[in-house]
Amino acid sequence: MTPALQASNEQDFFWSYQSLSGSEPSTLPPLEVFEEVLNNVHISLHPQTQHKAAFPTPSSPHIEPTVALYCPIEGGNYIIDDTVRELARRTGSDVAVLDSVSCVHRSKKNVFWHS
Repeated sequence: MTPALQASNEQDFFWSYQSLSGSEPSTLPPLEVFEEVLNNVHISLHPQTQHKAAFPTPSSPHIEPTVALYCPIEGGNYIIDDTVRELARRTGSDVAVLDSVSCVHRSKKNVFWHS
């Protein structure tokens, strides 16, 4: 039996911002939406925000700096991917890609489905 799905190359799971080229404007959200997302990423990565999340006080609300992206276009994963690449490039951030199907697949020793 051969596996129906092969694990991707490890390079697909880590994007170094130095290796990312500029994205095509046509694959990014409208400029005002992108700028809002970029602003939210800067707030989430800000040292003060990170400190408040790591060391909350009893009287302060729990802070969890998170940025969630979605695309209302069916099959628009490429838009999310290009947006994340552009955000990483502009903020000088490396990206670890977490894909639940790939994680399960790798934990099963490169066999996801049997035929």
